[in-house]
Amino acid sequence: MQKYKISEFSKLTNVSVRTLHHYDQIGLLSPLKNQENGFRVYRETELLKLANILSLKFLGFKLLTIKGLLDHTIPVQAEFLAQQKVLGGKIDSLLSAQKILEQLTTISKSSPLKLILKLVELYREPYQLKNLKKQKRIENLLNLCTELLEETKNQMPIVTE
Repeated sequence: MQKYKISEFSKLTNVSVRTLHHYDQIGLLSPLKNQENGFRVYRETELLKLANILSLKFLGFKLLTIKGLLDHTIPVQAEFLAQQKVLGGKIDSLLSAQKILEQLTTISKSSPLKLILKLVELYREPYQLKNLKKQKRIENLLNLCTELLEETKNQMPIVTE
């Protein structure tokens, strides 16, 4: 069975030594300790476990949740369903942000910068958006963007040839 020093394992997996130390510290990925020198020794077993860790991290799971999933102390099905909902919310937020950027890019370059700055200002005003959830804030921002876009169109001079 192949054994790797931490630096070799780090290069092989493209995971920093610091991250591997952290995983060991929290009990997520604990390699063997060399009896003679106390150094960490990684095997194929840890390589497979790290692949699972990285896959679950990619799906947005937190490290302590990943530990629970791999240790079988957290029900997998329920946690997967919960994470699916979290990712769905992130997707919705990103799609809303994309719509806002699309609308902002349609504003002509000749439009006053003040309109764009006003949009940012309105988004940041805490008293106006204080108690709204993130999704509601994004919807409000999208509506403001639409209103400002209409104002911009109305303020643009009509050019005739």
